[in-house]
Amino acid sequence: ELARRRAMLSLFDNTHKWGVTALMTSQQEQDPQTHLSDVLEFETDAVILLYNIRNGKSRKRSIEVFKMRGSSHAPMLVSLTINSKGIHVSGR
Repeated sequence: ELARRRAMLSLFDNTHKWGVTALMTSQQEQDPQTHLSDVLEFETDAVILLYNIRNGKSRKRSIEVFKMRGSSHAPMLVSLTINSKGIHVSGR
């Protein structure tokens, strides 16, 4: 775990030095009530959570901007649909 953390911090340092934007993904549990921030999330500028929650026999997709450094955002889950026209994020 310590080696993993050091490697990730090194990666963050290098992307900052290179002046690039990096998109990294991570997988966690699907329950929006129990999101546990990882230590590495403190190093990132943004944390966007995607959910695919079972609701009876169907599933509901949602998105949540958990953290967006330097920008204001609505601290809430919003519906997300994916279809042949693309991705649609519903408003409030």
